[in-house]
Amino acid sequence: MPKPFLTLANIAAKLGISTTAVSMALRGRPGVSEELRKKVVECAKEHGYQPNPVAVELMTWVRSQREAATDSTPIAFVTSFADPKLLERIYTFNAFLKGAARRGSDFGYHVEAFHGREPGMNPARLAQILKARGVRGVLLGPAWMDEPRVELDWKDFSVVMIGEVYLSANIYRVCNHHVQSCNLALRQLHALGYRRIAVAGVKKYEKSRGHEYLLGVDQFRRDEFPDTEVSTWLFNDWDGPAFAKWAKTHRIDAVVSNDPAPWDTVRTLKLPSGEAMGYANLDVPPGSPWSGINQHSEAIGETGMELLRQLLLAGERGTFLHPQIVLIDGTWVDGTTTRKAPPAAS
Repeated sequence: MPKPFLTLANIAAKLGISTTAVSMALRGRPGVSEELRKKVVECAKEHGYQPNPVAVELMTWVRSQREAATDSTPIAFVTSFADPKLLERIYTFNAFLKGAARRGSDFGYHVEAFHGREPGMNPARLAQILKARGVRGVLLGPAWMDEPRVELDWKDFSVVMIGEVYLSANIYRVCNHHVQSCNLALRQLHALGYRRIAVAGVKKYEKSRGHEYLLGVDQFRRDEFPDTEVSTWLFNDWDGPAFAKWAKTHRIDAVVSNDPAPWDTVRTLKLPSGEAMGYANLDVPPGSPWSGINQHSEAIGETGMELLRQLLLAGERGTFLHPQIVLIDGTWVDGTTTRKAPPAAS
């Protein structure tokens, strides 16, 4: 005999609350206490409640239209920078926020930046501020270099980290696929005829990010490019004259970097033929003359918002045994700092 279909009204009757309260609790919306939300979720799981996917899709659209015309639900974009102005100065960070805010508005959410390292701030204080603002969903921005990351009482919030994948807490994350991006840059430079390539990276950045770009180098080396040599130059403080001397000794003809500092040196260097040394940046901002990789930072922000919305609608809080990690592939950008590709054969 088929199992009776469990409805929101059934759950409400079992708990002695309204169907509206049940709906809000299951969707992770403000208006019900955390204690009640947990009771509703546990009751739904215990009795095998399964939402009608068609009805959920329809009601989500209806609510988004209604919320768009009223006050939207707040989402916190929490940064951990010692210098809060980095969010405005660094294109990538600002693009994360811009993409998340744009996608959030489609769903009836308002994304607001919170500086997680203000004087006197600690995990308890930050959680208190977010709760007072009615925040249930948090987008956690990346750390700057090797600065400490913001800590939060994860169990009280739906959280998605944007911009990096290495974090001790098991939360959902979305980031550029750094291994693929570096490997793609090397492949493109090889296709353009460069054969002695240097990858210049910031030591503390590489260490804090699991050496992802260097893994792209290793992947390229393991592929079949016997005519191409890739060397690495790792630094914490850029030393242009030392690099120029090293590059001449190793006959470097192109440089790949995720940091803008090398460009000021590379732009002054010439190959024995008189040609300018090639340069590819691993995070090319819009309007830049650089060749290199578009990491699609706004799309990363949008995807982070989509993941967070899923968690909010499911009423999921805290950490996960198996968190989802989404990697967005980079694409090559033809700029003015590398050779032009030969015309395709007709």
